[in-house]
Amino acid sequence: MTTTKARLTDVPALAWTSALAFTRIDGVDRPFRAALEYSLQLGAAIGLLTGGKLFHQNRIVMVGLVDPRKSQILPGLAGFVPFGIPIVLISVVLPIATGSMIATGVGLLVLFGSLAPALKRMLRPETRQAERILKEAVGALPKDQLVYTYSLLVRRLEATPGSGQRLLSRVLEEKVPGGALVACIAADHRLVPVYEKFGLRPLRGSLAMLTPETNETGSM
Repeated sequence: MTTTKARLTDVPALAWTSALAFTRIDGVDRPFRAALEYSLQLGAAIGLLTGGKLFHQNRIVMVGLVDPRKSQILPGLAGFVPFGIPIVLISVVLPIATGSMIATGVGLLVLFGSLAPALKRMLRPETRQAERILKEAVGALPKDQLVYTYSLLVRRLEATPGSGQRLLSRVLEEKVPGGALVACIAADHRLVPVYEKFGLRPLRGSLAMLTPETNETGSM
């Protein structure tokens, strides 16, 4: 399959690919759970498209690439839009339409309740620790050292097994400048051996992973 740089028109389908992947249980898609998480994944895809680059193959395999040193304020604001719009509608439009603040409370409860599993996954201590360790390691690098972080490496079940790793390999080979370091935060420890095949190594036993040169710098 051809590797394509994503455009805005690709984002809705890519967000669905991501939502399906992150809500998959025991190798089985859970479309209802994916639908509940869709707004968060849509925001993540928009944020990556704004602050970095998204690559995909037929919209069913994808990976994002970003320079972690660049400001993420604008991407963060852009990524918040899909989640912020429902909040505004529930908080402002719903009470006007119904004349009841109770409807607003119920609406917000349903909204945040539906996102609870995703927020729990994103805010778990292990993930937050990895983010902190990675930020410290990148901050310790020389200013002229290029570094790129990849994320949202996912595929749909109809994609060929291993296609995600092949896409990542092509993106790292073709899109990352020579001499640049590569980083990621593994979703769980089962993925650490997979990413080690690409030359990354865990930092301080966490889910944060960087190429060996960064490990040495980060441990100074």
